[in-house]
Amino acid sequence: MLAIFDPECDSATISSVLGACGINQRFGNSNQSTTASFRDTIKEIKKANGTAIAAHVNCHNGLLKDVTNFRPELEKSLEELDGLEFKGNINHKNTELKKAIDQIAQVSGSDAHNLDEIGKSYSWIKMSKPNIENLRLSLLDHQISVKNQSEDPNVLPDIYLNKLTIKSMKHCGRENDKPFVIVLILILIH
Repeated sequence: MLAIFDPECDSATISSVLGACGINQRFGNSNQSTTASFRDTIKEIKKANGTAIAAHVNCHNGLLKDVTNFRPELEKSLEELDGLEFKGNINHKNTELKKAIDQIAQVSGSDAHNLDEIGKSYSWIKMSKPNIENLRLSLLDHQISVKNQSEDPNVLPDIYLNKLTIKSMKHCGRENDKPFVIVLILILIH
């Protein structure tokens, strides 16, 4: 599970969430798991105003690895998550499961275990200001606000509209035979 908290969140809050999930020592030990259930872990993260993203869903021991049928318990877990982190592609033949997965934000991860793997996968999240609330909104609006691609989406496209001129339309561009002109400004934020 990937739990994301606002940068303003203090370490006491995070320690409290870890403790509530049964992780009381050896933070960061990849062999340690929670004593809380998957759904209870999500609830603890959200209770502390965090965002819960299931990690490595299509990798070894991942939530969706080798899943062939759409069980009610899995359906409930997916409904409570804010996102799914995957490596490669999430492909499922079960149409119900595929439909449920498509309703959830998917972020790409390289699951880097050595230096050569770092930065192989990217997720670009569109938000006005980097904070937990805007992240949550972006994940909810994932069809538009989440891009899984290596190319930087913050570049000027080769072709774009920068000005629109309307002449002699019924309600625009008829005043004193002057065309109605709209100048469009493309702003790229890094």
